[in-house]
Amino acid sequence: MSFVCFEVGEGIEKKEENFADKVMAQVKD
Repeated sequence: MSFVCFEVGEGIEKKEENFADKVMAQVKD
């Protein structure tokens, strides 16, 4: 889950909300 590191680092405040969606999309795909 290296992509999470930089994604969260970019904007932890906003990403935190879309974080779950991003992870779910990655896991499902």
